[in-house]
Amino acid sequence: IHMLNTLNCYKRINFMGYSLGGIIARASLKHLERYKEMMNVFISFASPHAGICDSSNPLVSMGIWFLTKS
Repeated sequence: IHMLNTLNCYKRINFMGYSLGGIIARASLKHLERYKEMMNVFISFASPHAGICDSSNPLVSMGIWFLTKS
């Protein structure tokens, strides 16, 4: 919630994730649709994007839940 409350202070948003963090970052993009004009770069390292469809994996779902509820 802190992040969502302070996003208006920034001009650009960059995403970087490693492994499952890259999958969680990618899945969180749809929850940040209203900030799409501010999105600049998305980088993921060693993330199995082709192996996980959307948020069908329980770990990804838990990560998205954590991001939206904290």
